[in-house]
Amino acid sequence: MSRKLLITVMICTAVLGTALAAAREYNVQHESINNEETAESLLLLSLFYQDQGRYAAAKDVLYEYLQHNPDQGWVWVLIGDLDYLLGDYDLALKSYVKALMVGDYARSYYGIGLINSQQGITADVIGAFKKAVEIAPSFVEARIALAKVYLHTEQYEEARTQLETAYLYAPRDAKIHYYLWKVYTIESDQSKARHHGELAVQYDPGYAELIDPK
Repeated sequence: MSRKLLITVMICTAVLGTALAAAREYNVQHESINNEETAESLLLLSLFYQDQGRYAAAKDVLYEYLQHNPDQGWVWVLIGDLDYLLGDYDLALKSYVKALMVGDYARSYYGIGLINSQQGITADVIGAFKKAVEIAPSFVEARIALAKVYLHTEQYEEARTQLETAYLYAPRDAKIHYYLWKVYTIESDQSKARHHGELAVQYDPGYAELIDPK
């Protein structure tokens, strides 16, 4: 076993052990958080619950964390994401705003953009997504969301710019190639449209029916 692989295995084992220990402590004893290590374990436990689709349980753990770490306002971003996944958009919006009261977080602006876009495409929606990619240039999902808004409002050059930038960060993302195919098709650049259409299908065959319906 190579030294690099050995180190990776040791780290993964340590992380899993920490998460399981936190789960036992939280579910059985609900002991007080007395040190930073236990607090970090609760964050891992919340992510563990989220991966399992247990969003309400994940929120409970984060609230527990905040009770003992009230200065960690960034955690409201994670809570907002869970509120969104639970379908409580009003509560999600409040959580994202709470996070922004302590700092600029790209994920908060992205969440706000998604929620507001359900009410229609407005300047506020575009502004929220633009702020997200300004703070985190490699935030691919935010760039795709912004590009989709530009497509919807027929701002094709702006959409293409966002997608081409996203492509630099995630060249194998089928969704990026699909929307680039749409933009180049609209702009009548058949060569580039065909190129990105083929890549979209290569990375995700599910796009074949959208790009070349039979």
